[in-house]
Amino acid sequence: VPLLAVLVVAGMLLLHILVRPLVRKLVDSELATRQLHTELSQFKNTLDQTLDGVFMFDPDTLRLTYVNEGARRQVGYSEAELMQMQVLDIKTDYTQERFRQLLQPLIEGAQPSLTFQSLHRHKDGHDTPVETFLQLISLEGQEPRFVAMVSDISERKQAEQRIAHLASHDT
Repeated sequence: VPLLAVLVVAGMLLLHILVRPLVRKLVDSELATRQLHTELSQFKNTLDQTLDGVFMFDPDTLRLTYVNEGARRQVGYSEAELMQMQVLDIKTDYTQERFRQLLQPLIEGAQPSLTFQSLHRHKDGHDTPVETFLQLISLEGQEPRFVAMVSDISERKQAEQRIAHLASHDT
């Protein structure tokens, strides 16, 4: 019986020696996962607080892959609705051919970014003038994606119209 007790204790020690590092790795991994989740949540919450819209979309399909709260406010659609849409579903002043021509310098690497004005169609049907800053982001090991920072320029356009009206009626 003492030999059996020694073998049991030796087995338990060996198991402890082998399993403890695995348990430590699992605990560390769980803590790292929680930390990463917290950081991602904070990052998303920060992006959602911006007034501008942030739209990410796939270069091949033009399907939206991410939108922040500012983007949802700009166009009036829910996140679930937008995730089923292409960018051209809201950017109605571009044909697919014309929009792809606009994207080409970014895809070819001839330009690092583009800034342009266009219209976004709101869910209720009205058009909003916007200015878009667009980049193609290519990170190692990930599919490239377009990131658009979109500002509502309605007030700027109204001010420009008032100035033009005043200038044309100045006697």
